[in-house]
Amino acid sequence: MPSKYKVAVIQAESCWNDLQWNITKTIGLIQDAASDCANVIGFPRISIPGYSWTIWANSPVSNAAFMGEYFANSLEKAEKMEQIKTAVRDAGVFIVLGYSERYQGTLYISQSFIDETGTIVLHRRKIKPTHVERAYWGDRQAFSVKAVARLQQILTCHGDGRRLLCLGLLPSAGRRQQGKDRFGKV
Repeated sequence: MPSKYKVAVIQAESCWNDLQWNITKTIGLIQDAASDCANVIGFPRISIPGYSWTIWANSPVSNAAFMGEYFANSLEKAEKMEQIKTAVRDAGVFIVLGYSERYQGTLYISQSFIDETGTIVLHRRKIKPTHVERAYWGDRQAFSVKAVARLQQILTCHGDGRRLLCLGLLPSAGRRQQGKDRFGKV
């Protein structure tokens, strides 16, 4: 482990509804940051295929065609992710990648922490998408809040608020917040 870290924070426009171009661009950004001596690289939330503001401006019906393409261009844990993991390993950096994940017919707002060996050391999904996001992305089901080495977990946006975090981790917490536990006791 290096004694000092240089962190690169990526802020770049996504390549809308073109998964391979997004992968190519992401790999290029990893290579650029590594060539500038970065040890850690942070990508934005949903950098692949991008976070569409149109979900807030239009109805789900109006967004249907766009979101169909968006679904097809969201990242799966397959060949495309392998390309990113290989680039991370070759660059010898640690990255945090935010993306729209397609898994078993559902989209998730996801993050993967990929270490210098190209291994995903943590994968997480947003617990509860916020407001309109719920029309497009699913709720996370499995527990994924844990530490990676000495790094603390990253929680994103409103969906990881304290109350929702409690509800996601301990279903009976919602009943306790209303004054009773699951057995009817206060």
